[in-house]
Amino acid sequence: MPATGIFEQIALQGGSVERATSGDAGCPDPRQAPYAIHLRLRVPANAPAESDVYLFTYADRAAWGREAAAFEACRSSYETTVAPAGTAVPHVDISPYRAFGPGWSPEVESALIRALTKAAGSGG
Repeated sequence: MPATGIFEQIALQGGSVERATSGDAGCPDPRQAPYAIHLRLRVPANAPAESDVYLFTYADRAAWGREAAAFEACRSSYETTVAPAGTAVPHVDISPYRAFGPGWSPEVESALIRALTKAAGSGG
């Protein structure tokens, strides 16, 4: 599903995409950039603060599987070099998508899981 379909699913879960930057993986690995979109979300849509979400979309389940270790290395790099010290960097893995971000509220994580599950359909 194209990113716009994911954005629609986020809106259907009560959130809003405030900004989207293609190619920003949140880590210095240039091989991850083609898969990545850095989102700034508000959940709910009228929340006072935005949340960072680094969303990775893969062509299919096979690519999703092949990129698992590289994704985790990217998330780990973000956690140790970019995220504020002591901030949890949760992630979700729903084929053909993966995402991570610092300090998600339960509402952000839940909306993201529901949106990606809907967008994934059969999982690529």
